[in-house]
Amino acid sequence: MRELFRRSRLRSPITTPAQSIPSTDPSAQRRIPCPSCGRLNAAWRTTCEQCSARLPRLEDVPPPPKPHVERPGCVTLWLLLLGMYVSVYVVVLLLDTAAGDALSARDVLILGAAGIGLAIGAVIVGGFWRMKPWARVPAIAVHAVLLVLFGYSELTGDTADGAEGFFERTASLIWLAALATVIGWLATHRADFHRTPHVAPYGEDAQEQP
Repeated sequence: MRELFRRSRLRSPITTPAQSIPSTDPSAQRRIPCPSCGRLNAAWRTTCEQCSARLPRLEDVPPPPKPHVERPGCVTLWLLLLGMYVSVYVVVLLLDTAAGDALSARDVLILGAAGIGLAIGAVIVGGFWRMKPWARVPAIAVHAVLLVLFGYSELTGDTADGAEGFFERTASLIWLAALATVIGWLATHRADFHRTPHVAPYGEDAQEQP
């Protein structure tokens, strides 16, 4: 009895590691669309599973394009305006600093902290530009800081009288309202930061047509 059991185990098929471990070759995960019916076929097939038409070779099928982000137009416009504003502000600040007296240790520390803040802000804004889910909350924080700093600057600064002062106050109110609007948009549009990037129909995550 023991001998029969041993022989049955020897005759049973053994699963090899190559069969149990999925292939990491990108070509094995590709799908070939049929030129006749459009069905997605496995890369190893030479004829279509549905209509039996001749399939092109995998080497002749172009690779799927890189995913692109579906970014709302309002986000693009706002980030361009914000980038121009920050760029002009930094240039004016650097020119004023260069035209002044020699920098003290306190000024160097302030400029260093401002540079670190700009670098962190650039990373967050870059994630916002690509609509990354992780960038939404930090982007809210960055805009909140800008709102507080800009509002404090306008409240404590001197405003000219007459028409010049009126237009300056109006521009400040518009800028503050824009910052508040962006914060509200970020807080209420969480789903826009989970968009599925566009992929080719024969990519790794493609689903076969029925």
